[in-house]
Amino acid sequence: MKPRRVSAVATAVDVAAAVTWYTSSFDRPADHHTPGLAEWQLTGDAALQPVLDPHRAGSSTVTPDTDA
Repeated sequence: MKPRRVSAVATAVDVAAAVTWYTSSFDRPADHHTPGLAEWQLTGDAALQPVLDPHRAGSSTVTPDTDA
């Protein structure tokens, strides 16, 4: 089966702080935001989701790439 969508999940101890950081980085607010999860739909097929997971926080890698 071929994947149709990719979601990058970034675990965090403090999702509010992650939302502040990504909002500044992407220069726009999250598309969806609840206390333990936020989501930015980056393209039609790719999204980034900071999620509350204190036990695994700091073990995620997110590497955005642009054509700049």
